[in-house]
Amino acid sequence: MLRSQGIDRAAVYSSEWCRSLDTARLLELGPVSPQPLLNSFFGRPGNGARQTEALKAWLSTRPVDLPLVLVTHQVNITGMTSVVPRSGELVFTTMDAAGAVSVIGRQSAGA
Repeated sequence: MLRSQGIDRAAVYSSEWCRSLDTARLLELGPVSPQPLLNSFFGRPGNGARQTEALKAWLSTRPVDLPLVLVTHQVNITGMTSVVPRSGELVFTTMDAAGAVSVIGRQSAGA
């Protein structure tokens, strides 16, 4: 999907969970950097808002020289976007200078 859109290289960050890291590596878009802010907070929902705000703050410092790919979990995606993705679904977003996140597309992993 990403390669068909001309993306063959990206800054890739992943949850530290094994399955997320494996998925990120299998994309073959570049080195994968573990990012604890992408770890699931499913078992600790009280941490969700604080972790989501910390992730937004971190994202606002990222350079925009490459597309950014984040491999994370449903609760994190929902916390950031209010979208409840299907398993394996890609959610494409933008974030403005004020930290507002907008969903600009969704794609099932099988398509």
